[in-house]
Amino acid sequence: MNNKEIAKKFQLLGKIMELHGENPFKTRSYSSAYLTLRKWPDKLIEMDAEQLANIPGVGRAIQDKILELRSTGTMVALEKYLDITPAGIVDMLQIKGFGPKKVLTVWKELGVESAGELLYAVRENRLLDLKGFGKKTQDSLKIQLEYHLESEGKLQFAQAEEIGLALKEAISAQLASERIEFTGALHRKEDIIDKIELITTADTKAIEDLVLSFEESSPTDGQLKYKG
Repeated sequence: MNNKEIAKKFQLLGKIMELHGENPFKTRSYSSAYLTLRKWPDKLIEMDAEQLANIPGVGRAIQDKILELRSTGTMVALEKYLDITPAGIVDMLQIKGFGPKKVLTVWKELGVESAGELLYAVRENRLLDLKGFGKKTQDSLKIQLEYHLESEGKLQFAQAEEIGLALKEAISAQLASERIEFTGALHRKEDIIDKIELITTADTKAIEDLVLSFEESSPTDGQLKYKG
């Protein structure tokens, strides 16, 4: 688990706690931790309690949760809130510019429990009847919702580039004498990317062997495929 993944768990914890009306001081501390941890230069997952204590703004509660992630891979506090929150609501918390308070409003007042349902409500102008939702807010939300739904299950360029570089490095270690370059959407630097494609000068046998080795141990969660 890398620093960005750990940081995003604290970001989600802060948002989901705010959604459920928890202490604002705690929710802000987790949101602040996200901003600090995602750019921390050292690998958080390898740090002990004493080292974590030296990170500015990271108190004992956050330190303990990082250590918990290191030892168990999960965060009990976050799992507790995920268990009582519909998956669609959790997904809506990821929509840019649509904070927990607004998510709570459409959830409780309109019964909306997914991004798809929210888009229907926006198209029917139902949000205009809610406090804090004007036409400008609704129009902006419509754009973000369409982008969110279009990119569902896909990667933003920065995410794809990070994974692609790790994949390229891993492949280069196996095919050291061959040229390997990005192609497709990642090469074109498109905003949304559904697959990471690379091209290489290696022969078919070398690529087949590489694919077989990656089936046992892969640097990504996806599948490695090739075309001859």
